[in-house]
Amino acid sequence: MKGLIKQILKENTEEEKIKNYFSKKWKEQQAAGKTPTFNPRDIRRLGLGKYEKIIYNLYSDTFGVDKYKAIKNYLLNNRFTQKEIVQLPEYVDNAKIEIGFDKVSFEKSEWSELELITTFTVFSGSFTTDEGTVEFATGNIPFDDFAEYFEFRSVIEDCVVDFLNDVLVSFNIGVDYVKADW
Repeated sequence: MKGLIKQILKENTEEEKIKNYFSKKWKEQQAAGKTPTFNPRDIRRLGLGKYEKIIYNLYSDTFGVDKYKAIKNYLLNNRFTQKEIVQLPEYVDNAKIEIGFDKVSFEKSEWSELELITTFTVFSGSFTTDEGTVEFATGNIPFDDFAEYFEFRSVIEDCVVDFLNDVLVSFNIGVDYVKADW
């Protein structure tokens, strides 16, 4: 029990230190006439990836950022790999993928539900089978059987939807439906 309490206090102290650091950094940027920024890539480079949500929420609260616009910019201006898309199927050995989003929009359905609609491009990808390595990308169909291809495509789209749901949670946004078309 003592160990758990120490861990919780340590996490709270770390979070407070991080909040204080970024608050001070952004105030200094403003005082120097610069526009404070939030860049998830820089946050990860600093080794603070697990605090990205906390830092973003602090940034959003401090500067009144439109979270929907921030998500669109984040998705449209970055490429994502298997490091971020961690829900790749376990039965696929040595899976690698790199994607980029072509379209990202938040829309209201006819029932007034909020939807995130995306399309993405697979720049490169591969996985290992008993026969060797299979490489794939948008426009490169590695399957002779269309049913097998569409099943594979569906698995990749489902993994991207899982990734998008994780992104939405990290930005503290809820939607009713997420769609990702390859």
